[in-house]
Amino acid sequence: MGAASNAGAETPSNNPSLRANEDAMRQIMHLVFSEIKPFVTQHEPDVPEDDLPELSRTRDLSKADFTVQWSRFCAKRKLNPAEYVKNLSETIQKQIEDGAHQDGFIKSVQGVGPYMNIFVKRQKVFKLAINAIIEQGTKYGCTNAGQGKKVIIEHTSSNPNAPLHIGNLRNVMIGAHLARVMQACGCEVTQAFYVNDLGAQIGLTALAYSRIYTKIKPTMKIDQWIGAMYAVMNTCQELQQVGVQPGDLEVRLLFSLLVSFVSFSSVLPSRDQSNKE
Repeated sequence: MGAASNAGAETPSNNPSLRANEDAMRQIMHLVFSEIKPFVTQHEPDVPEDDLPELSRTRDLSKADFTVQWSRFCAKRKLNPAEYVKNLSETIQKQIEDGAHQDGFIKSVQGVGPYMNIFVKRQKVFKLAINAIIEQGTKYGCTNAGQGKKVIIEHTSSNPNAPLHIGNLRNVMIGAHLARVMQACGCEVTQAFYVNDLGAQIGLTALAYSRIYTKIKPTMKIDQWIGAMYAVMNTCQELQQVGVQPGDLEVRLLFSLLVSFVSFSSVLPSRDQSNKE
């Protein structure tokens, strides 16, 4: 999660709540930083919002929940960042220990060089999130971040001239879930599935099917059977492209290869048998 904007931050109320259709984490970060801002404006009441640093999540939660980097803020004011952060952190921590912020989210702060590391009262944050989940139900976590954007997600689009496999199902799951995620972000999502039942490859398959429909009975799954017919006809076409004379070549080759393929497949152990062995 990226750093939250601190624009418009205000001191949180005693019973804050998370708004629907907005990023919950960013709202929590906004509430946390709003407890720090008064200590900054106490010495600089007219500090521009753009000058204020941004609160960000830490990678190591054992060191802090959030952190604020003050180098840029101090550089514009010709202040020593480590000294500024040390004094600011000690001031905030003293008020916390004196009980002045019992209703706040901040549990403790610590200055480490130009960084202010912040621990929050997790039980208070958890309660805030749980209340929002109960109130918003299945809409919790949805945002308007992508509002106004149109997205097309193509998925599945299985090859009709090849056997179906677990990868086809995987693409369905990935595509459908990605579409739901984008919809939850406020995007207008269109899901596309290309049947792929037009073109030269379909013509070859249809021709092969028409030639052997009454002559050879399928001895395998229909999708594998159709895939085999397409493979053979495609081979015939490539042979003709390199100068092999047509005639009944494609028919004879189709019959011989398919018969060989079927015969070879019939002596192979099934997947279940292979696993048992």
